[in-house]
Amino acid sequence: MPNTDTGSLEATKYMGAQAGKRGEVTMFYTVKPGHAEQIRKEIEDFYANPNRTRTDDPRVAAGLAQIGVHDMRHVLFDNDTRLLWLTSFDTEWDPYIDDTFALLGPMPYGKILRHTVEAPEGIADPGSPLTKNSRGIKDIFNANRVIATGFAPTFPDLTVRDIQKGERLRKAFQQVLDHPDAEQALQHPALKPLLDEAAD
Repeated sequence: MPNTDTGSLEATKYMGAQAGKRGEVTMFYTVKPGHAEQIRKEIEDFYANPNRTRTDDPRVAAGLAQIGVHDMRHVLFDNDTRLLWLTSFDTEWDPYIDDTFALLGPMPYGKILRHTVEAPEGIADPGSPLTKNSRGIKDIFNANRVIATGFAPTFPDLTVRDIQKGERLRKAFQQVLDHPDAEQALQHPALKPLLDEAAD
């Protein structure tokens, strides 16, 4: 059963386990009887949306950096009667939900959660109070989350912004290496550590 002791959960600013700069949220939901096919389709449609992860689009990349989401998983189990929702991110819990709500709106949440027992009726309706701000979504999440017993990201102190910057630097350095005048310019001893690293 979900841990609804919000008093103990609120003792951590990440509302879940924390490792370095990374926080996590783990939530369990019950799929409404007869809604297995619908919730599976909503989840598949969410992940199939190309605009969700178009990191080549500066606006999308900036939004991803602001939200700080590293990974997200939706897992149907027990013959599609239960839903496990896992996310890890850089920011604290409140700004994480606020930023995703501002960027994506309430519909991605509502379309999936409306097929669960725990979500109130009308969660995906355009006129629902739950679409006005992130408070209602937070309440649903809070009531159905648990703190992970173990949480060990490989790079706990690298934020999404750090990773994006590293990727930009890698691409820029590759452009330097591909330049016809690079060989002579890179002979300077000060650049040896960089070249050694690039050779791996």
